[in-house]
Amino acid sequence: MNRGMSPLPCFPQELIDILVDVVASTTGVSDYLTRKTLRSFSLVNHAFLHRCRHHLFREIKLAVEFTTPSHERRISRLLPLLQHPLSQIAPFVHIVNMRDCFWEPELPAILSLLPTIHTIHLSTRAGTASWSVFTPAFKEAILSTLALPAIQEVSIKGLVDLPWDLLAAPSLARLTLRDSNAEEEVDTEANKSTSTPTVLSVHTSFPLLATLLRHQTVCLSRLKDVTLISSTRWDMSRSTDVLRLASATVERISFTNVSGAPNPTTSTGDSLANLFSR
Repeated sequence: MNRGMSPLPCFPQELIDILVDVVASTTGVSDYLTRKTLRSFSLVNHAFLHRCRHHLFREIKLAVEFTTPSHERRISRLLPLLQHPLSQIAPFVHIVNMRDCFWEPELPAILSLLPTIHTIHLSTRAGTASWSVFTPAFKEAILSTLALPAIQEVSIKGLVDLPWDLLAAPSLARLTLRDSNAEEEVDTEANKSTSTPTVLSVHTSFPLLATLLRHQTVCLSRLKDVTLISSTRWDMSRSTDVLRLASATVERISFTNVSGAPNPTTSTGDSLANLFSR
């Protein structure tokens, strides 16, 4: 009697993919345990590898934890992994989440190696990061990344003095702005943006929204899902303009009014209805 190991049964690839997806979406366990399980799955058989990589590398989080002295070492380790000639990580990375790490020297090189990004989140505390203080290499890397044809979703939180032409992604579909504003505009006839998001979320960033409307980065007639959070009477007035001008196409509206922020004193206080009459 042959007591050797029996060959593994041949399961359809679709069934294996579903099994991996179920493990990846398991609730009630920590993210660490889920990722540990997926890493173990990826070693079972080559048939598990591709789907496990899809979940393991789909989103990378680049953050500076000021309470953790080793944050620089963790971020710097990613670059050689992406640069290794046998590395197969980059094609699976679709979401990049950056928080308080904009001055890390490896970031420009890391972003240049991720051509398949479709979602990018830039986040920091309100008013603590101005575009003018970033390094030229980082600015160029962000502008190049946001111009990728694959970019579909952008979220910006806390960044100030942003260039008006930052959001140049032609396929941008979802835009979230919070506690951010744009630089003083130059009177120029520069090319208009071609991005036309259909999902818009604005939280106390209405001056930036006004700039994007002027340059047609946001087209009110294309919006289908709008979330507006205002904190001043000026914000409320701009929210009313947005809802009125986009009412023909909007399918879902969420509006919240909070208090506590001062009214803006810049010239962006014009009615949005008059933006294109300049």
